[in-house]
Amino acid sequence: MPAKHTPGKHKSARRRATEAAWIVVAVVIAVVGGLGVWSFTTRSADDASSSADPAATGSSTAGNGGATSNPSAGTEARDTRLADCRRDIAAGEIAVEAASASYRDWSSHVNAERDHQNGKRTLAETEELWAKSRANGDEDVSRFKDAEAALQAAGDGCGKLASTEDGGGAEADDAADKDDNAIGKCLRRDTAIDKVVSAGTQVNSQWESHLRKMKTKSAVDPMTYHREWLDAVEKAVPILEDFRAAQSSLDEVPACPAA
Repeated sequence: MPAKHTPGKHKSARRRATEAAWIVVAVVIAVVGGLGVWSFTTRSADDASSSADPAATGSSTAGNGGATSNPSAGTEARDTRLADCRRDIAAGEIAVEAASASYRDWSSHVNAERDHQNGKRTLAETEELWAKSRANGDEDVSRFKDAEAALQAAGDGCGKLASTEDGGGAEADDAADKDDNAIGKCLRRDTAIDKVVSAGTQVNSQWESHLRKMKTKSAVDPMTYHREWLDAVEKAVPILEDFRAAQSSLDEVPACPAA
């Protein structure tokens, strides 16, 4: 006997099949969608990370760049200090020349007396040397004072250069063999000049004092004047020797090279 056809059962079976199919489709869509979201999220994170890296790198580079010194700037600064030192030395050379004039006159005046005491010169010869040595005395004293003032006004250019070069760091390293380069020669010259000028200051002071006393000689007791004069000669000897030694040392030091 043929099976009895039941329409309700067929509809129910188709409905269940259809629902199953939709469930499968929904699952597939959910999986695919999830993969897409995961991919997008990961890619966005990677993009954000990539975008952040250049900024971080740039910041690091900028930081390193700020900490790194500019070699050309250091060279320019040193050149400026060296130029200041050269000006200092130029003023010092003028002071040395002026001091040498006072030394020439004062030492001639003193040595004339010493030679007379030792019987090497007559009184007439001694007085002739005295007159010759004091002829330009006032002018030489004033010239040294002006030169010394100009030297002080020039500042301590070489002192600043020396403190930088000896102070360490890259600049000191770059100034290897300083005694053989321009900086070394200029610093050595400046040191020698300072010693001559310092000794010259004492020479000039003694010579100025005696020039002033000679102008008032007639108003002073002859015995008192002669005693003071002999005392001045005795005190002048070591001062003149110091100047001569400083001048000799300066003569052995090379000149500061021009720019």
